[in-house]
Amino acid sequence: MIRLAEGGVSYEDLCQQVSERHGWSDSTAEVKINGSTILGCLRRDGGRVEVTKQGKRFLDADGHPDVLRDHLICHILGVREVLLALDAPRTGNDLLQRLRPLKITWRKTAQPARQLIAFLRRLGVTARIHGTYRLTELGEQWRRAVLGA
Repeated sequence: MIRLAEGGVSYEDLCQQVSERHGWSDSTAEVKINGSTILGCLRRDGGRVEVTKQGKRFLDADGHPDVLRDHLICHILGVREVLLALDAPRTGNDLLQRLRPLKITWRKTAQPARQLIAFLRRLGVTARIHGTYRLTELGEQWRRAVLGA
């Protein structure tokens, strides 16, 4: 999706291309594009979408999540909290119980925390093994970066 925006493209054209390529609805494509904007990989300027410097670094690194680490940890709410909560393996319920009180929006519903946990799994930062969540080696590196150790 980020490659489709190289050189700049209209938001509408990008939504259409992403929808057609992946078989997603327009609303799903919009969510994915907005997610890449939040990650700092894309920038919307009026009706245009452009790849940022961070987006170019992400593409050059073949999508390696370390390119996004500092932005995720510093700017995306909750990543730091998940990394800190996984100081030991935790069941999904235990992890959610530790996370939900930390953010006002997480107190109303567990869905945002669940989505963040799933996102970190997709990035390879966490893993679910035998029903427990734990940090991967990459996650341990991110945790050390958060703690400054």
